[in-house]
Amino acid sequence: MKTTILGFWRAAGFAALVVATAAPARAADTWDLSRKDVWKPGDVVTTTVSEHDVREYRNVTPEGSSLAVPTQDISVAATLLERCVEADPAGVKTRSLVFVSAWTAKDGVQSDATLSGALLEVAGVGKERAVKVVSSKQELSKPAVSWMNRRFGGGRADPGASVGYWLPKVPVAVGDTWSGDLAAFLDANAAGTRLDRAKTTSACALTSVAKGFATITCDANLVLATFPGAKGAKPLLWKSGGTQALKGAITRSVEGRLVAGVLSFSTSLEGETEAGGKTLAITFKAERKIEEVVGGEWPAEAKLPPSAPSAPGMGG
Repeated sequence: MKTTILGFWRAAGFAALVVATAAPARAADTWDLSRKDVWKPGDVVTTTVSEHDVREYRNVTPEGSSLAVPTQDISVAATLLERCVEADPAGVKTRSLVFVSAWTAKDGVQSDATLSGALLEVAGVGKERAVKVVSSKQELSKPAVSWMNRRFGGGRADPGASVGYWLPKVPVAVGDTWSGDLAAFLDANAAGTRLDRAKTTSACALTSVAKGFATITCDANLVLATFPGAKGAKPLLWKSGGTQALKGAITRSVEGRLVAGVLSFSTSLEGETEAGGKTLAITFKAERKIEEVVGGEWPAEAKLPPSAPSAPGMGG
């Protein structure tokens, strides 16, 4: 696949959902939605990931508009089984194995499944986290390595941290509302440097708690002060538009040592800027759905694929 998997939306820090045996302490009608996982060695969590990104650039003239470059339309579907190998006394996972049961990336022309069947090792927390390939069925493509590093590599917030930006800091009741912790969200992501923090807003609400799961709605308007120019060039200023609108929903289990649930959202960005003396219309759209279920059938050692050489630039 020639087109690499887009990093713009993933830099926004939505790339993964948290998966946290006693019922949480709470007041009569309030719920602690910010509780964290308490991992133990041997725990297995199954994560299903669906990603879809569309990016379009059009040259605008008085006579109309035309595509400046071909439309980029990229989708990724993955099923991941993660088994905890080591955890600290507080239940923070410090080392795990990830079996990639299925992984496919498509760009409208080609399909890439080179990460399917790979066994990964993830060690460390936060910036110290690192991922390496233990074994794989085939040499991984550069897009596969890039996706793997974005999801599991260091230098980014831990996969479970992204949903935490949208959760309340105190127990809440059904109908309560709050703002997301956008300052922490922006500080943790490269996209934050391009946003006008004073104009960026968010609103979250607990809409229901039923059958052991809480449902939260999230809305945000992320105002981009500039748009990245070509490599080495100055950022571009907006002539119009430039606000990234996000709508999402989070479900989280309210009981259990590990937090299961679903994160789903859609986001869009439209606007016009000027590049090289020409008006450029930009449209981005993205959709994400990440579901985590506690448990899963870990493959027997005999079923794991044989070792394969690392692709160029791959850690480990």
